[in-house]
Amino acid sequence: MCIEDNNAASANWHATSIQRSKTMKIQETYQEGPVQYHRRRNPWFAILLALMSIPLIIGGIGLLVFAGITIAGVTFLVLTILLLVVGTSLLIAAGVYFAVSTVHVETRRFSVNERPWIVVNNEVGTFHVNAGSDANIVTIQTKYYTRRFRRRTPKNRVRYEQVKEGNEIKARVDRVLIPGLNLPQDIDFDITVPGHADLELTTGAGDIWVTGISGQLTLRSDAGSIYVKRGLLNGNSLLQTDLGSINLHEAIDSTGTYELTTGAGSINVILPGEAAFELDASTSLGSITTKVPGMAMDYSTNRELHGTLGSPPRASLTLRSDAGSVNVYEESVGHYPDWKEKKGTSFSRGNSLRSAVTGGLTGGIFFLGIALAILSGHFWTILFATMALAALVGSLSSPNAQAIYGGFQGFVFFIGLAVCTVVGWWPWILVVLGVSAILGTLNGLWYTRYRGGQPIWWEQ
Repeated sequence: MCIEDNNAASANWHATSIQRSKTMKIQETYQEGPVQYHRRRNPWFAILLALMSIPLIIGGIGLLVFAGITIAGVTFLVLTILLLVVGTSLLIAAGVYFAVSTVHVETRRFSVNERPWIVVNNEVGTFHVNAGSDANIVTIQTKYYTRRFRRRTPKNRVRYEQVKEGNEIKARVDRVLIPGLNLPQDIDFDITVPGHADLELTTGAGDIWVTGISGQLTLRSDAGSIYVKRGLLNGNSLLQTDLGSINLHEAIDSTGTYELTTGAGSINVILPGEAAFELDASTSLGSITTKVPGMAMDYSTNRELHGTLGSPPRASLTLRSDAGSVNVYEESVGHYPDWKEKKGTSFSRGNSLRSAVTGGLTGGIFFLGIALAILSGHFWTILFATMALAALVGSLSSPNAQAIYGGFQGFVFFIGLAVCTVVGWWPWILVVLGVSAILGTLNGLWYTRYRGGQPIWWEQ
């Protein structure tokens, strides 16, 4: 199908949508039951920091009391200072993190009929949309982060409207700037809708995740990636981002028109074997890859491709990337994506604070340790001890259980080497390697069998 036909179909659909909104009376939402508000902090990260600080402080005090001023004592004295500084810093960081990291959550529920239409406009933040088990309930949960000691921002951030005689729910985020920064406040949406629903979601900065939805989708992000999977795309659907990738892994209706465009990023499409479509793919800077058995190629170059698959009626699939690769696969070739949905975003204040705290502490420990190693005259002992503490603190920058366990494994390994340089018993290295290998095995078993690499101690 030519580009003009696609644009005409898209324009007709948007005109129909506008007319639909004009002919329906909009009213403020009145839901069954009160709005649910609650605030929560992320305590586990602060608790872990505090627990880590206790043995470090106790060990430092113990060395300070019992270490003599000898050649070995000088080494232990330097270790004492390092342990006390790091332990105290962790304890202070735990208190600060717990005090200032606050999450505000609001939940609203709406009664709808068959196949609702959900329209949400957001300035900064992610969307996570999933299919629910109730065909007549739409749940919208909003989440944003604030600082405890900053001036409070208004609670009424999101305005809701619902069509009185129809099935349309609208949500619009008021522009609220972060005090002191004059930047838009990010608000994340977790939305649960019936399996058959039409979505129109827009965000200025943030990812969009849609899972298990059968319907017409209009998804736009100025800066963020789009992920759509395990559903049925139909109607005149548009997935568009200026900066980010577009990833589609679901069935498409053979009578629909689908347009996926990105300014800078890759486009990855995985379709079931029974799909019938006309493909129009192009990229200004990048490559085009197709692994679709049976596709007839009408025109193919490194930058542009036109092809057809299946018997009429065929869906129209248009893929455009200004700077990025375009990839189209069929499920039968065994290509399955590894798109792991993450709660929270890079704009999340909680994630940013955790990364800032752990990153700053890790860097401080490392450079302070290098300085002490040079000045103390016991270079290798202090260096290994520094790397051990840096591995332990640095592992907390990620909420992933395997990353944390791996950091602890590194801590055991390097602290063992530090002890080896002091006692001078070189077979100790074999002991350290053995303990580290055992920890690595336990880490792999725990990761594979129980958690699958998911965050387990704190989740945004």
